[in-house]
Amino acid sequence: MPGKSGIEVLKEIRNGSNKKNREIPVMMITAKSTTEDIDEALLHGANSYIIKPFRGHLIREKVEAFFTPATNQ
Repeated sequence: MPGKSGIEVLKEIRNGSNKKNREIPVMMITAKSTTEDIDEALLHGANSYIIKPFRGHLIREKVEAFFTPATNQ
C-alpha cells in the first residue's frame, strides 16, 4: 500500500476513536512471512494473517470463520 504500512492501518483501526471500527475483523494479506511480521500483526489485533501467494479457498475459509460461532469441542 502506498503511504502507509498494513500495520499502521491496523493500529489506526484498533486504536481509533470509533469503537465500532475497533471490532471489525481484520485479515492481513501480505507477502511478509517472517515470524516477527506475523507476531506483530497479531499483537496489534489482526484476526487472521494470510501470506501471498495463497490459494483462493483459503480466503473463503478464513472469512467464513469470522462469521461462524466458535464451538467448544
